[in-house]
Amino acid sequence: MSVETNKELVRRFYETIEQENYEALKDFCHQDFVFYPQLDTPFHGVEGLIA
Repeated sequence: MSVETNKELVRRFYETIEQENYEALKDFCHQDFVFYPQLDTPFHGVEGLIA
């Protein structure tokens, strides 16, 4: 992938979050995805990101 392709992917990811299109987030995240809103608080999976 090119740098521009990666940038576009990240833009679409954040746009999807801003639009609260939670079903579409599943297309962006691997099943082992872990979201860290704080360094010591991991949230596992897309469900953790949505929470």
